[in-house]
Amino acid sequence: MATAPAAGGRELSRRAFVKGGGALVAGLGLAGSLRSGSARAADPFASDGPAPAGEADSFIAIHADNTASVITGRVELGQGTSTGLLLLVAEELGMDVGQLRFVRHDTEISPDTGGTFGSSSISYAGQRLRSAAAAARQALLGLAAAKLGVPAPGLSAAAGVISGEGRSVSYGELVGGRLLGVPLPSLLLGPGEAPAKPVAQYALVGISRIPRIDIPAKVAGTYVYIQGVNVPGMLHGRVVRPLGQGAYGDGTLTGVLSIDEGSIAGFGDARVVRRGQFAGVVATQEYDAIQAAARLKAVYAEPPRISGSGNLFAEMRTFDAAGQAPARTQTLQGDVDSAIAVAAHSVSASYAYHFQAHVPIGPSCAVADVTSSGALVLANTQDAFTMRDKLAQLLGLPVSRIRVQYWEGASTFGNSPARYDTGEAAAVLSQLAGAPVRLQYMRWDEHG
Repeated sequence: MATAPAAGGRELSRRAFVKGGGALVAGLGLAGSLRSGSARAADPFASDGPAPAGEADSFIAIHADNTASVITGRVELGQGTSTGLLLLVAEELGMDVGQLRFVRHDTEISPDTGGTFGSSSISYAGQRLRSAAAAARQALLGLAAAKLGVPAPGLSAAAGVISGEGRSVSYGELVGGRLLGVPLPSLLLGPGEAPAKPVAQYALVGISRIPRIDIPAKVAGTYVYIQGVNVPGMLHGRVVRPLGQGAYGDGTLTGVLSIDEGSIAGFGDARVVRRGQFAGVVATQEYDAIQAAARLKAVYAEPPRISGSGNLFAEMRTFDAAGQAPARTQTLQGDVDSAIAVAAHSVSASYAYHFQAHVPIGPSCAVADVTSSGALVLANTQDAFTMRDKLAQLLGLPVSRIRVQYWEGASTFGNSPARYDTGEAAAVLSQLAGAPVRLQYMRWDEHG
């Protein structure tokens, strides 16, 4: 199993950066463990996020070596979003894509631009990045005009260098390691809206065939997914649940009546950890945890009855009528019944489609380190800030002492129920075990 590398030196610790520091190491720095190896080692659980979403500096940080970090609040789920967002910033900021670094989403560093879902990263987070990059470029042109003694209209920017009248200065020379101190435009910019670049001048967006930035490492097998993160002192965990399919809601209705902890004797140092109706096992060796979870003898309360697979839609209506699995109205505008009553002509129809798994390709995984001082969780969550709020409730810790960092997992078509709670479950296991815990679900956990 691979050991996760330290976070890149060009990712900024926002707290240090705001104080006027240079390009400090950010992220978790997993070269040693979750609790050491980074510039944040003295207080790895600290989280003063989210970054102010109305400031250009919260999205773009320019370094002295004339590179820049792009902080988006969005995550890469396999669709190439990170590459698209870098193209957009490179276009507006006047830099090459190779000069930009996509910063891993981290509640300590990132602005809260909402969860990564609904195909909204380019349209929503991208609009903020366009505004931040355009505002930053305008500020840089103003600084260069003062330094070079050339009016801003006579200057041009390319590859992070501003030139005019035979003189030039790089972005890094102008502001490397310091804040620009400019707000985003009050009305976020659409394509071609000043001070954003006119669409006719685009050289990258919609034109460039720059390869995706994540593909080379993935093809070479050097890319570290969350499933490959390994830290010293880490235990492996599994959640214990009844096997097989169950009726809607039985995860909250099926209580654990008793557990025979002696039934897992012989599987290394595997042991049971439990809080209320939540039960799991942890062990030093992953296979011991897998075996222990499968062999643990537990007695559960009788689950709700599940219908057969025949006449599925009629059964769904029965569940709805009984209040067991209420139907949901996705969209309701106006008074539909009144409108139909006065309509000259009405048409009624029912539409149904069979179940589709809204799940990642591979099993969900998370690594958590919880102490009395705080919690640090690495997960392939699509909404790190919501996870942070849930963790505060589960662990009894203040939000300011919880930090969530995104690590890509198996590519996905949306969140499965298991993936929603993997980080939370890993954190509870860690809190109970008193050590960092890596939790990976099994196929029967996610598809049962």
